[in-house]
Amino acid sequence: FVPGNHELWLDKSAAEGDKCADSIDKMERIIQLCLEEDIRIGPVKVGSLWIVPLLSWHHLSFDSEPPICSESWAGIPSASRTVKLGADYRKTVWPHPITPLDDSVARLMDSLNDIILDFDNIDEWGEDATILTFSHFLPRVELLPEKRYLSLPTLPACSGSTFLESRLRELNEKMSSKTEGMKHLHAFGHSHLAYDLVVEDVRYVHVPLAYPREWEQRRRSLEIGTMAGDEGHRRFPVSIWEKDTNFPS
Repeated sequence: FVPGNHELWLDKSAAEGDKCADSIDKMERIIQLCLEEDIRIGPVKVGSLWIVPLLSWHHLSFDSEPPICSESWAGIPSASRTVKLGADYRKTVWPHPITPLDDSVARLMDSLNDIILDFDNIDEWGEDATILTFSHFLPRVELLPEKRYLSLPTLPACSGSTFLESRLRELNEKMSSKTEGMKHLHAFGHSHLAYDLVVEDVRYVHVPLAYPREWEQRRRSLEIGTMAGDEGHRRFPVSIWEKDTNFPS
């Protein structure tokens, strides 16, 4: 399990709220709950498959594309001011000097992987490993359409983390040196846009569940594998790993 953005929102609607001082406090409570309920937050091996959750948070500099500056596109609000995208800025609270307006939140979240992953003991993982890493946020900007094709062109600015990609590649490099022909798939979420893309020997997949209204409005951007069709009861979970065939094509 890895928390996403919604898990770290603070509930201020009720009289007592969620009793968390800030979003870091809430994340600590979520992790503690996982430990109490035997929910895995670190690497676990299933057969020859290593499943590795990666903590992350989005940052503005993840958007490496040039801004849209055509006069016909004037007035596009920043990510933090967009109603749909700005919730993470309004509903999370971070202790000074940490702020989502720079890379500090993303850097902090990534640093926690040093503790959880325990790379120092990676030699104990074995030599026949296949890796399935997963995260809530996106590790690469290529996992989104170009912003000129997006209804929310500022989406890349609040979708992913370059620290996440570096972390993923570090793990890939360490394991590739031990296992010839190692296979690596990374599953991600957040964007609500179906994706299946191979970049530099890592396969990146997003199978969005999405909201019912999204299936009504833009079904083709959500369909992938068996998660397809105009009727909900005909959509099925997509198998991304099988014991005999590893990662299905």
